Amino acid sequence: MSILIALYIFTILYATGAAYFDVKTRKIPNEYNLAFFILALIIKIIMGISLGWGNLWVSLIGLLLGFTIFFPFFIFRLAGAGDVKLLAVAGLILGWKSFIWVFIFTSVIDALLVFINYFKIFYVIFAVPNKPLEEKINLFIDTVKLRRNQKNPYALSFAIGSLVFLIFYLYITSLESNFFLDYLKQRFLTDSVFV
Repeated sequence: MSILIALYIFTILYATGAAYFDVKTRKIPNEYNLAFFILALIIKIIMGISLGWGNLWVSLIGLLLGFTIFFPFFIFRLAGAGDVKLLAVAGLILGWKSFIWVFIFTSVIDALLVFINYFKIFYVIFAVPNKPLEEKINLFIDTVKLRRNQKNPYALSFAIGSLVFLIFYLYITSLESNFFLDYLKQRFLTDSVFV
C-alpha cells in the first residue's frame, strides 16, 4: 500500500469520527481535532525525517489552505469552527494537492446532500393532496426559511467526499495507460506528495 493511500484512509477515519460527532451533537470537539492534529504532525515529522522535509512543507501549505478556504464561511456563520479545524487538519494530513481534490469531491457531495434535503421537503409538501397550490407554496417557503438556519453537518459530506475520492483514485491509478491518464497521474495523482 502506498503512503498516499494510507494517508487517504487516515483522513477517512478522521472524517468519519468527526461526522459522528457533527451529526450527533452538531459540534466537533476540540479535543478530537487536537488529537488528530498532533497525530498527523507526528506522522508528517517522521515522514520528513525518513523521506525528506519537502513533505512537511507540502502538508503545512495544506493546513493553511484548509484553514483559509473555510474561515470566511465561519466568519459569516455559514460553517462552524469545528468544520474549519476539520479542513485544516485534513489539509495537514493530505498535503495541498490531494486536499484540493478531496475538497472538490466533498463540495459536490455537499451540494448533492443539500439538494436532496430540499427536494425531500418539496416532495413531501407538494405530494400532500387536498391542499390549494398557494398554501403548498407558502408552506414550502416557510419550511425553507426554517431550514436555512440549520446547516448540514459538513463533516458528513467531508467523510463521504474523502471516501469517494479514494475510490476514484484507486480506479484511475488502476487503469491502462493513455495520454490523458498519464498526464493526470503525473500532475495530480502521484504518490509523490513530496513535490
